[in-house]
Amino acid sequence: MRGNPGCQYEYQLLYREKLRAEKQYREGKSTADMSDFMAQGNAITAKGGIFVTKVDDTQRLYATYRQTEMNKAYLEAYGEYLCMDGTHWVDKYGDVLVIGTVVDCLGRTQNGFSIISPGEDGEMMKDAMDKFGVGKGGTLHTDGAAWGAMLAEIYERDHQLCSDHYITKAPKLAADLGDEDEPFQKLTSGFLHEHYRDQDALDDAIRAAEHR
Repeated sequence: MRGNPGCQYEYQLLYREKLRAEKQYREGKSTADMSDFMAQGNAITAKGGIFVTKVDDTQRLYATYRQTEMNKAYLEAYGEYLCMDGTHWVDKYGDVLVIGTVVDCLGRTQNGFSIISPGEDGEMMKDAMDKFGVGKGGTLHTDGAAWGAMLAEIYERDHQLCSDHYITKAPKLAADLGDEDEPFQKLTSGFLHEHYRDQDALDDAIRAAEHR
C-alpha cells in the first residue's frame, strides 16, 4: 500500500475507511458545517427540485423539506397512490424522517419527497405536501397516527392503514393472554389478511370475535 510498504490491512478496516471517506466527501469534514448542507440544498433547487429549511426564533434549524427533480417527476406521474411513514431517531437530535413514496409502472417503490422534523406533526406535513405539489384524490397509506386521517381528509384521499404495523403489534398485545395467545393472533391475522366484501362484513367479523 502506498505510504505503508509491507503492511497488511484487514478488509473490514479498508471498507470502514472507504465509507468514512465517502461520507466526508458528501458532508464535508465537519458534521456541523452548514455551508456544505446548504450547498447540497441549493444544488437541488438549481435543478428544479425543492429544498426548504425551517428555523425558529433563535435561527435554529428544526425542519427540512427535500424533493429532488427526480422525486418530483415520480410524484407527478404516480402520486395517485401515496404512502407516508416516519422513522424516528434518524440523527443524534432525535429527529423524525418522513418519506412519501409512490409505486411506479414497474411496481417498484420510489421516493416522492422527504421531511425531517422533530416529530410527526400533521400541520407541518401539510405545509410540506403543499410545497411538494401533492394533489387531491387517490389513496393515502399511513399507519394509525392521527395525522394520517387528517391529511387524507384534507387531500380528499381514501385512507388505508398499514397492516404491517398491526401485525408487529399483535404478539405484544397477546403476550399476557396465556392460553388465548394463539387464538388471538389467528383472529388478528384473519382481520388483516382476509378479504371482506365491505366495511359491514369486517365489523360483523369483529363483533363475532368479541363474543367468542
